[in-house]
Amino acid sequence: MEMGTIYILQCNMCSPSPWLSHVYAHLRHVFLAHSELPDLLPDIDTFRKSINGWVHVVPMYYLQCELEEGCLAADVESDNRHLLKFSTLSLNRGLADFHPFEPPDQWEFHQCHNHYHSHDTFAHYELLFPDGRTAAEGRKASFCLEDSICIETHRRYSGCQNYGQGISKDCGDLYSSRVSCQWIDITGVKGGNYVIQVTVSPGQEVPESDYENNQISCNITLYERNGYYLPMVAEDACARRGMQCVCERERERE
Repeated sequence: MEMGTIYILQCNMCSPSPWLSHVYAHLRHVFLAHSELPDLLPDIDTFRKSINGWVHVVPMYYLQCELEEGCLAADVESDNRHLLKFSTLSLNRGLADFHPFEPPDQWEFHQCHNHYHSHDTFAHYELLFPDGRTAAEGRKASFCLEDSICIETHRRYSGCQNYGQGISKDCGDLYSSRVSCQWIDITGVKGGNYVIQVTVSPGQEVPESDYENNQISCNITLYERNGYYLPMVAEDACARRGMQCVCERERERE
């Protein structure tokens, strides 16, 4: 594993030109003046702080439900899976509640985990090489959209029934690292420098006031020791798409 230069976030994740930013901001302002829509954005601190720690090694015997739900790498044959776990908090900072795009009578019931899926994929997770190629990816089906935390408002959505799911405005839905499928299966991935990326509502089925803030990316180093991985994410190594980020430069390891 090369320990010299670390390349910071790919440039296609960064801010557009100042002129494009101005045009986009103007168009968004005009659009919002006539619309009240939700606006999801993943919380950077919750995601970054949850990553650092040993990658979990889990026997396939305990992952049959997860295999059925597509939460494991399909092209890997191994009796044990190396799972890079993390938490994601999807905040709704818009002017309206976020609801599943399909009506409850079309939600799919999964017998294995005894719950309903209201989205095919609510969040998409990727581990990328520094040049942008995919090293490993995962997904998180939206089996339960609810208000985990709220800011100056009351929780309106709770429970995992086949009705009444959503994320209220000024609230957030927390997927803890303890939740099934809240990971990327990195079995077979070599130690080194990568970019880990999270996108909420990647299919953009539900109208939002801003899709540009639905994605965050962090530089991550996987240290490999005796068949185990230790992931490390620096405090200043994350950025949101559309933010002023630190691509187009390098940082030298001291």
